[in-house]
Amino acid sequence: MKKLLFIVLAGSMLFAGQRFVRDNSKQVVKDTKTHLMWQDNKDVKTVERDWQGAINYCKNLKLGGYKDWRLPSVSELLTIVDYNTYNPAISPVFKNVDSSHYFSSTTLADYTFGAWYVYFYSGYCNGVPKSDIYSVRCVRNY
Repeated sequence: MKKLLFIVLAGSMLFAGQRFVRDNSKQVVKDTKTHLMWQDNKDVKTVERDWQGAINYCKNLKLGGYKDWRLPSVSELLTIVDYNTYNPAISPVFKNVDSSHYFSSTTLADYTFGAWYVYFYSGYCNGVPKSDIYSVRCVRNY
């Protein structure tokens, strides 16, 4: 007979081996593998900016008692993609989700006027002009 181990901390429930943990009171999701904290408030579904606007939005974000947010790199953004699901391709621990294109902070190597994005319908990523308008999900280290 297997026993289920869980710990309850400040509104979060962590099951043994669970990677993503949502803190409802702070509206964030912690990734226990990468030690990144992700914005998960209602703005994630509605805020859209060009690339520089996305960087500025994250830089000015105050959420969960933290003000050191930033726009994630493409490699960081890809760590929250769940390729076992789609529409959206993200862990169900995230409550504020949209199957939109989300900007990363990563500039394209061969086209400095472009940046990488991740499409959370399927987890696909590609490059677009920085002047395009895409969704924003901020991140911070913890």
